[in-house]
Amino acid sequence: MKNRKHMLMRIAALAMIASLSFSTMTAFADWEQPEWDVWKYKNSDGTYVTSSWKWIDGKCYCFDPNGIMYKSTITPDGYKVNYHGAWTIDGIIQTNVNTPETSDPDQYPLAYLKDWFVFTDNGSLRTKWSRYFLWEQHPELENARNEKYGYVGTGDYVMTKAANDHNILYQTAADIGSEPIYAVGRLAGVQMPGYQAIENDARTLALEKEIRDFLNSFDWKNASDFEKAVRIARRVNQAEYDNTTDRCSLADGCLVDGKAVCSGFVNAANLLAWCVGLQSTCAFAPNHTYAVYCINGIWVSHEATSHDETFHIMDPQKDIYMIGSYKKYGVLAEYCDRTGYTVPSNDVILSRLEGHARVIDNLGRIAVYFD
Repeated sequence: MKNRKHMLMRIAALAMIASLSFSTMTAFADWEQPEWDVWKYKNSDGTYVTSSWKWIDGKCYCFDPNGIMYKSTITPDGYKVNYHGAWTIDGIIQTNVNTPETSDPDQYPLAYLKDWFVFTDNGSLRTKWSRYFLWEQHPELENARNEKYGYVGTGDYVMTKAANDHNILYQTAADIGSEPIYAVGRLAGVQMPGYQAIENDARTLALEKEIRDFLNSFDWKNASDFEKAVRIARRVNQAEYDNTTDRCSLADGCLVDGKAVCSGFVNAANLLAWCVGLQSTCAFAPNHTYAVYCINGIWVSHEATSHDETFHIMDPQKDIYMIGSYKKYGVLAEYCDRTGYTVPSNDVILSRLEGHARVIDNLGRIAVYFD
């Protein structure tokens, strides 16, 4: 396949010709769908893009002589385009970061996450850590095994990368789908031609609003780990424990409906943590799960079902349980085992969380208070 530099030079030349031709036009260009699953792009002068490539909203698309967008194929000049027609290399959508439509920090506050998004071969929006995408890109992983951690498939690959990069958010984002992935995708400026029905679904838009309102509630880009964790915990604390709704185990059940069970609280917390770049995951207890956050290198737990206003020092060994004679690692326990994390001494904890952490009993247990 020809290299990216050669491709960009060709597209730049076409764009220059187009700009000279249409510089006096004042009408707006836009996508058109003449029939199901067929897309064309109308220029501002009313003509259609034909037999050429065009940058549109930060992505590059190719059109045939009839103006129909190529999709899920190799274009006549040898470049791969995905289900949505966007030019890709090794499954990664190639973007023009200077496109103004996708660089507005107010409209797209999560633009820094844009490179996390990919489309699978069947057109589903996922993150590049999704098992569906990894199966397509690395079919050899389908039967990969890790006996210690109990993996078959792509899970070991994701956690290995997460541990190597010290970023557990790879795993957190691996299985996000449905409304949350489209809501965050919209906030990141991901373009989804052909998926407007899902992208603009009422549930997706409601969740997007809740995330946007959360981001607008504080200066999250410059916030400390502690402030991020407190803001997230207090936001999910606003929901009531309720197991009577069909969305109670989902992030939008917690954030949109204000009703959730433990998994709904955790999914909402991890979604918000992913958005603001706070290391977070979940831990398990019998018939229960709860969120854990990494604050200044210290893992702490939060119990949202009781609207707790404190964090507690989390020992990852508590996230290991036995199934017969088999030791089962939870996500946190595995990550900490791979990275070599152990609970620091009380002196280290009190130093790193100075002003927030206090010893609460004669056993030396520490609580981290929100205020």
